[in-house]
Amino acid sequence: MLSEGFPDMSINYPSLLNSGNAQYGSSADRPAKTYTTFTGFALCVNLIIGTGIFNLPHAFVGSGLILGPLVLLICSIFAWWCLVWVIEVCARAEGIMQCMENKNIKSPVHSITWRRFDLTELCLLFYAKKGKVIFLIGMTLYCYGVLWAYAAVFSSSVTSLVWQFGFHKECNIYDNPTGWCHATYYICLVVYALIVIPLTCLGVAEQAFLQVLMTIYRFSAFGVMCVTLIVGIYRSQPYEVDVSMYDNVSYSGLVNWAGFAQIFTTAAVALNFHFMIPDVIQPLRTKKYVVSLSSAALFTSVLFYVLVSVLSALFFGQKILPLVTLNWKGYTGMDGGWGGNIENRPFWAVGIQLWVMLFPILDMLSVFPLVGIGLGNNLQQIAPDSFIQKLGARKVQILCRLVATIFPILFAAALGNLEYIFSFTGLFAFFLELIFPCLLQLKSVQYC
Repeated sequence: MLSEGFPDMSINYPSLLNSGNAQYGSSADRPAKTYTTFTGFALCVNLIIGTGIFNLPHAFVGSGLILGPLVLLICSIFAWWCLVWVIEVCARAEGIMQCMENKNIKSPVHSITWRRFDLTELCLLFYAKKGKVIFLIGMTLYCYGVLWAYAAVFSSSVTSLVWQFGFHKECNIYDNPTGWCHATYYICLVVYALIVIPLTCLGVAEQAFLQVLMTIYRFSAFGVMCVTLIVGIYRSQPYEVDVSMYDNVSYSGLVNWAGFAQIFTTAAVALNFHFMIPDVIQPLRTKKYVVSLSSAALFTSVLFYVLVSVLSALFFGQKILPLVTLNWKGYTGMDGGWGGNIENRPFWAVGIQLWVMLFPILDMLSVFPLVGIGLGNNLQQIAPDSFIQKLGARKVQILCRLVATIFPILFAAALGNLEYIFSFTGLFAFFLELIFPCLLQLKSVQYC
C-alpha cells in the first residue's frame, strides 16, 4: 500500500513517464532476447570478478592474512545487504509507477517486471534531480575507474605474453619497461578498444552465450591457480623472481593496519556490481530467483577471492605483483612449480602458464562491455527528450556508450598502474555499493 506522500511523477518528473528512457512493465516491454536463471548467475559472476581478483592478493600481503580476509568478508556481508535493498527498491519503484500510470490503483503490486529501473532513474524518483545528478557523477567516475583498470590489465597482460613468447625477453609494464615494451602496451590497448567498443554497443542478452562460457573459464582458472599454489606451498619451494620495484611490499604476517586503506578500497571495487543489477534482471525470464542468483554469485565469488588471495599471499609473499597472474610467467612445473630451468619445462607447464595468464585477458574482454553498457544506459538518462527525438533512441544509446568507453581507454594510455587506479576508484565504489542503496532503501520505505 502506498502512502499518501508518494512522488507525483506526472508533475515533478515527466521525463521518466514520457520519454524513451523508461522501460515499461507490460509484456510489450519484454526484451527481444531473454535468458535463463543460470545465465543470469553467470552474468553476475562476470560482473563481480573484474579486476578485483587480480589485485586482492597484493592487498592481502600488505594488510595481513587475518585483517585482509576479515575486511573482505565484512565488506561482502554489507555488499549482499545492499544488493537485496537495490532489488527491493526496484520492486517498490514498479508499484509507484503503476500508481502514476493508473490513479485508480490503491494497492499496487511491488514486484520485478520487464520494466528496467536504472539506479539513475531511482535516484530521480526518490531524491529528485539533485539526487540523480550526484549519483550519476559518482557512478561515472567509478565506472571510468574500473574500465580504466580493465584496459590497463588487458594490455599489460598481453604485452607480457607477446614479449615472452614472441621475443623471448622480459617485458613488465610495472617494472621499468623499455620504450619498445611501452609501445607494445599501446598497440595492445588499441586492439582492445577495437574489440570491446563494438561489443558495448550490443545489448546484455546478445552476449549471454559468451558470458556463460567466460564464467566456466573463470572457475577453471581459479581452480588451476589454487592447485598450483597448494603444490608450491606443500613442496616449500621458495619463489625467487627479481621484482625490485615491489621489494618494499612488506609481508606483514597476520595484521597490518597500515595496509587497511588498500584492502578496503580493493575489496570495495571487487564486490561492486550493484549498479548493473537492473540491466541483468530485465532480460531474466524467471524474476522470482533474482535475489537467489545474485546472492549465490556474490558469495561464490567471495569464496574464490579468499582462496586465491590467501594462497597467493602465502606463497609469493613480498614478491607478489599488483597483477597477480603475472607471477605465473615463470611457472615451470618443476620443483614445486617455479623451480628448475624454464627452458627445460614440460609442455603441460606452458599450458598451465597460459591458462592462468590468459585469465585477465579474457576476463577484461567479457566484463568491459557489461560495465560500459551499464554506464551508457545511465548516461542516457540525462539526454534531453528533444535530443532523443531528433536522433532516435538507439543512436543516443550508442553515443552514450561510446562516451562511457572511449575515455577510460585514453586514461589507460596515460597511466596503467593498478595501485593508483584502485586508489582513485575505491572511494566511489564505497558510495555506490554501500551508501546509495541505503539512501534509496530509506526513502523508498517511506512511500510503500
